[in-house]
Amino acid sequence: MADLRVIFKELLDLLLAYDSISNYFQSLKSEYYGDVLCMEIYSLLFQTQQEDFKLETIIRLSDEGLQQYPSFPGELERHRQYRSRIELLRKDAKAALHWLILAIDYDHRMDSEIDEVVIQDFWDRVERQEPTISQQFYAMYYSLIMTEAYQQDIEFAKLLYTAFVKHPIYQEFFSFHKRNKLTKLVTTEKIFHHPMEIVYWNFANYYRFEGKMEDSLNCYDKAIKVCMRNQDSFTLELRSIPIYAAKISCEKLQGKNLILTKN
Repeated sequence: MADLRVIFKELLDLLLAYDSISNYFQSLKSEYYGDVLCMEIYSLLFQTQQEDFKLETIIRLSDEGLQQYPSFPGELERHRQYRSRIELLRKDAKAALHWLILAIDYDHRMDSEIDEVVIQDFWDRVERQEPTISQQFYAMYYSLIMTEAYQQDIEFAKLLYTAFVKHPIYQEFFSFHKRNKLTKLVTTEKIFHHPMEIVYWNFANYYRFEGKMEDSLNCYDKAIKVCMRNQDSFTLELRSIPIYAAKISCEKLQGKNLILTKN
């Protein structure tokens, strides 16, 4: 992707070398160039755990990509979703949420106060404007923000959780049932597709932070079930491994807590 980006950039610079163009335009924008930048950003987001990962590079690409599109609804949605993820890598959960809201609400102000009303309005827009799969990706980005926020500002994380669980989209994605004591699996769910395994995984982590082990195990079960129902996906099979590990750790912690309670 980096090579393709360079080719597009050189082409735009070459066009500006012509007086007939540069006399009228100080700079050129290209949605195609923006799409190339978007794809490169997407690929770089998978490399965040590598030692040579440079956050400054992906921020620069994001800044440039955001300038390539007209500010029309839908044009900047994916870039702003990715920027939300980038801000989370910068450990700024509030900025991440602002960018996620901006992905669907182009009138949102980055300096506005975030409260339950703002979050409810955000989810109303997602429910009203987006198909189910897009709603799930918004839930994925949101859940990532929620769990990261718990490490930065617990009250903000709790606000994100409380506001979301009151919304009908949450009820659609989460139908809690008591775990089968024999199989230790939740037997009934509605959502079995990527990226819901990430949503459930993040909620499992949130509940674990809160000490709600049974709810946490419910969500780990859901995440694992999504992975197992898509066995043609090697990525999901691999993802199930750390989820299983987290679930086992949670079960052990729950067991220790029960012993301490009895004593």
